[in-house]
Amino acid sequence: MRSLRFTLPLLIVALLAGCGDTGSSPTFQKIAGAVRGQFGAHKSGPPLAMQLTRAQVRAVKAPLLRASIPKFHTATLLSFYARNGNVITWADGAQDEVSTRNGIVVATHGLPGDLTSADLPSLTDIARGTGTVGARYWSLDSLDQARLITATCTLSTLGEETITIIGLTYKTRHISESCESPAGAFQNEFWIEPGPVMRKSLQWVGPFVGQILLENLAE
Repeated sequence: MRSLRFTLPLLIVALLAGCGDTGSSPTFQKIAGAVRGQFGAHKSGPPLAMQLTRAQVRAVKAPLLRASIPKFHTATLLSFYARNGNVITWADGAQDEVSTRNGIVVATHGLPGDLTSADLPSLTDIARGTGTVGARYWSLDSLDQARLITATCTLSTLGEETITIIGLTYKTRHISESCESPAGAFQNEFWIEPGPVMRKSLQWVGPFVGQILLENLAE
């Protein structure tokens, strides 16, 4: 089983000099500069990624996602790493990666029970906020073998909702997705701006990790 590197936030990795190629890249150095002097050693309390200010985010001048795993009380920052068609891979410098298609998580790397791929409703489908859709997830089991999990999901619109992310507010539609699968029932939550644009989401990525909370830090 893969190790849970999400417990080591990007900000800690960036502040440690000489931690490999990703740690010395310009983006990660900018992040380090944005927080150096603001935080000491992270001894207790919430992860540093949860303590960011908007000024620190603006200092990076690069696309960022804040990601957290509620089940494990861990958080990190993800920076743009690569693009393959309409799939963007985000990385945190500690070998954790999340790949998204228009904000929908389609793969992870570096987490226990990684999501190797997924066939999921599009953002446009989800933004409709109604109807029944199918979903397929390929998740690694304890032997690192990809196992297919199929789900049937019902979408519902919970209404307009103004959310706040690191000091800025966004007007969104809150859409819930209730899913049933052989791995058990689970829930996805989406906060979508006009466009549609995914601003915030709570997405299931497999039986072990459960849900990942993603917040788009772009203004």
